Amino acid sequence: MSRLDYLHKVKRIVVKVGSNSLTTDYTIDKTKIKKIVNELSELAQSYEILLVSSGAIAAGRGLLGFHSKIRNVSEKQAAASIGQIELIEIYKKFFNKNKIIISQILLTEGDFADRQKYLNARNAFDVLLKHQVLPVVNENDTVGISEIIFGDNDMLSALITILVDADLLIILSDVDGLLDFDKKKLVGQVEKIDDTIFSLAQTKKTKEGRGGMVSKLKAIEAVMEAGKLGIIANSQRKNVLSDLLQGKELGTFFIPKNFLSDKKTGNSKKKWIRYSGMSKGVLKLDSGAVSALSRNKSLLATGIKTVEGFFNRGDVVTICDDMGKSVGRGIVNYSSKDLELIKGKKTSEFEKILGFKLNNEIVHKDNFVLLS
Repeated sequence: MSRLDYLHKVKRIVVKVGSNSLTTDYTIDKTKIKKIVNELSELAQSYEILLVSSGAIAAGRGLLGFHSKIRNVSEKQAAASIGQIELIEIYKKFFNKNKIIISQILLTEGDFADRQKYLNARNAFDVLLKHQVLPVVNENDTVGISEIIFGDNDMLSALITILVDADLLIILSDVDGLLDFDKKKLVGQVEKIDDTIFSLAQTKKTKEGRGGMVSKLKAIEAVMEAGKLGIIANSQRKNVLSDLLQGKELGTFFIPKNFLSDKKTGNSKKKWIRYSGMSKGVLKLDSGAVSALSRNKSLLATGIKTVEGFFNRGDVVTICDDMGKSVGRGIVNYSSKDLELIKGKKTSEFEKILGFKLNNEIVHKDNFVLLS
């Protein structure tokens, strides 16, 4: 099948633009932004578009008079608070000229880790897109407590793609795509991201950006697992977005095996557990419990050997075998404090030990995702 055969199915697109695609010599380049806005505006006539944009720290750094890379987290947060205003004003000005209304949405890791916040964000996106508003999304660097959580917004763009159930993630960068081992020939198509593909990635990060090709591949890997298409292409190429959607052989095209399948790739809650729910702890199991989970059974306390971390009922935890290898993720029905007391015990003993019994299962099979 040709690229166009796959792209005919695309209706909703997330476009991620990296810092290098928006800046020149540590400052925001309005010419670069205008080019991207014009191309997005053209696509918005036929598709639902969401833009994940980096550049806030770079914009703020220039306004603060920093002429070298900022390494201090507090200075980055301060630069982001100034730069985000500058960046969104530039976007608003150019999109307004194309008669497109935009919104600004700033997210942190916690917004994906909390199930209710996750659903609230999804509902907000749905309303905006329904009313032909183009959301501009960025990480909320100003209040984020972890430095550069999303890798120059690469993983943020993947999480947004999954959150809004988009069909395609396009990552625009300052490179043409993934290159072969000799770094001379472009890899045109990838159907599975494995160790060989990762070995092709550049490990050196760009001057302005915080990601690199490894970060981009991890993001694309996540959307492929969720049954979505991915493209990595050069933002500086003329008409890159329209050419990509017309099926021209540009960039690296990533095709999941299940994209054209009628088989569902998992319900909304399980996608959240797998990709967006931040793991708060670890449960190590015996071989019998691991085997039961692989056969679509729920996790019982008898199979738990150790409990690590601090978590509450309703949190997402990582499920491992007794050697520490991850086998899945799930929502727990008991806190870490309670599990320390009932691990390895029978369900009939819960009330005697805890004084209550909430559920028979520690992780119900409907709230568990097996990792392949």
